[in-house]
Amino acid sequence: RDGGAATAGGRRVRLRGMLVITEVALAFVVLVSAGLMLRDLRRLLAIDLGYEPEHVVTARVDLNWSRYATGQARWRFEQTLLERLGQVPGVTGVALANQFPASSSSPQNNTSFVIRGGAATDPAQRPKAEFNVVSPGYFRTIGAPLLRGRDFTPADRDSSGLVAVLSRSAVRRYFGTADPVGREISIDGQRWMTVVGVVGDVRQFGPAADVPEQVYLPAAAFPMGDFRVLLRTGEASGPVALQMRRTVEALDPEQPVTEVRTLDQARDDRIASSRLTATLLAIFAAIALAVATTGLGGVMAYSVGQRKQEFGIRLALGARRGAILGLVLGEGVRLVAIGLLLGTLGSRLISHLIGSLLSGVPSTDPATYVGVAVLFLGVAILTCLEPARRATAVDPSL
Repeated sequence: RDGGAATAGGRRVRLRGMLVITEVALAFVVLVSAGLMLRDLRRLLAIDLGYEPEHVVTARVDLNWSRYATGQARWRFEQTLLERLGQVPGVTGVALANQFPASSSSPQNNTSFVIRGGAATDPAQRPKAEFNVVSPGYFRTIGAPLLRGRDFTPADRDSSGLVAVLSRSAVRRYFGTADPVGREISIDGQRWMTVVGVVGDVRQFGPAADVPEQVYLPAAAFPMGDFRVLLRTGEASGPVALQMRRTVEALDPEQPVTEVRTLDQARDDRIASSRLTATLLAIFAAIALAVATTGLGGVMAYSVGQRKQEFGIRLALGARRGAILGLVLGEGVRLVAIGLLLGTLGSRLISHLIGSLLSGVPSTDPATYVGVAVLFLGVAILTCLEPARRATAVDPSL
């Protein structure tokens, strides 16, 4: 009769052990996914953007085409706005642009061009870059370094002497080691623009996107009807944003100012989905870890309760209590190790799914796998300590 009960109890322990292994495997998959997303998010937050987003306020001004139908009218509005915003207290930099860093997540003006003196190529194989129209002071306002040549000036309005500034990546790709300053490029092969400067690379489409090749054109020569205002300030953005609205209203009471935000907020918008996914996975991972460790603790406690007589006999025959402690801990670690092995296989099977959410960290990142495994083993040992301690406290005389 006692033997039958022990056999039934052993089957129940094995069944519970299989459930624990399954819980550990599933929890490991979720923990690895969360770890990969958190590492990727940390990388995105620490990545070099190529500009300084702190203390820069942006806003959109979309001019009414019926009142600003000509380039001359748009240019006068833009010049007057720049002058007045530059006089606002607390403003250390002001610029206009048709787009700013992280204002979009994909190319908006990806255009092909030709280089004078370059090898003749098929139109489909022409150089391409993201074209951006900016005012003088744009690079200083966003904190992008001028590497060579000069910035735009108000004098760059002459349509017979158009100029352009290239990004470092555009120079590296299309000019190699040659100095591009003084070279000429053209979009249509008729109007040529002289390269007057080179600026540092900017992650125009957010931290997760690659650095694009960029060509900057002067706003004085290409007046914009729909543009972004950028103000760098050393104080809180709220008062400056209000002054921006008032300045535009003073120029044209019917002209709206929309999409007021900071460059920091624009950057955060580009990684919002990664942040949300990482947060949700972290919550699910914590729940899965808690469920798995609770199951492991229950199984070990039940196993110790069923084996009190065995432990008593071992102690009576001279077994040291440290050996009993190691025996119980070893069984718990064995269950976790099997679960981790199965979880590793499961994580590798779905690596392509989590990989589609990552932008820089590989889905098979060894550091994440090892870190999660060590975390699980540490938690497993702590969970099994109490049942193991009870096993060593069994009285052999009972």
